[in-house]
Amino acid sequence: RCKAQIADEEQKRKAKPGRKARILDDGLPHLLTGDEFVARVVAAVRAEEEKREQLERRTAASDRWKAACAEWDVISAPIKARNDAKQATYNAAKIAYAEEREAATRECRKRQMKEPRRGPMEKIPNRPKLKDFIDAEDDAAEDFSPNLESLESDLSENGESDERIIKNGKRNVLF
Repeated sequence: RCKAQIADEEQKRKAKPGRKARILDDGLPHLLTGDEFVARVVAAVRAEEEKREQLERRTAASDRWKAACAEWDVISAPIKARNDAKQATYNAAKIAYAEEREAATRECRKRQMKEPRRGPMEKIPNRPKLKDFIDAEDDAAEDFSPNLESLESDLSENGESDERIIKNGKRNVLF
């Protein structure tokens, strides 16, 4: 029973993400040129390289995102200023209307002004998200596009119409 508990605890420790994996983790002597050891070393080196490449991709995506955010700030600043000016004009008209309404009520007369309408505000484009830049790089790496000419020639030889090939975004889909 104790051995089972200790084994379970060791398995949990090994399964934790972020914990550095040991190449010689069982404490027993190993042949350093054995196939299994060499395979584990190669896997560890590949994992390190993949981690480094992923960090570089994230850094590059982050830099592109920061540049896009700076561009978004430049584009959205005048729109925000125009919207703020429109809102300030509306607020002033609303105050003037409230004063006119109170005066008309006191003097028992019809109102001279109509209630102000603000009108539509300019739409500000959405701020770029870091996730979109990271996903865009992953999509570019996984892009798949078969040779369209070979598909068309195969269909022509079979006597089927070329209308069955439909271009769909990144991929050419055959129905």
